[in-house]
Amino acid sequence: MLRFENGALKPSTYDLDLRAEKRIDLGGVNLSLFLLVYNVLDIKNENGVNSASGRANIDLYTAQNAQKIVGLNTIEENQNNPASFSAPRQVRVGFNLGF
Repeated sequence: MLRFENGALKPSTYDLDLRAEKRIDLGGVNLSLFLLVYNVLDIKNENGVNSASGRANIDLYTAQNAQKIVGLNTIEENQNNPASFSAPRQVRVGFNLGF
């Protein structure tokens, strides 16, 4: 059986999200202001990892056996695919009206 070091576990991930809300009564109309912040610390978590290396942007096979690629992406662009990482920080501001 062929096994690779680090092939069984993904790296640890950390998420911190924030929700803040302020409610105001304006003569029978309820106004709610809110702030949502996803990935507050802007951490680049690795979601899709390579089975040989256990990391998102390291491919042991491609690094050793790569041939010249003809097409749209280079080897480095293929290995550093943004879809393999979590979304960057997102900030949303909004309001709700209730009658």
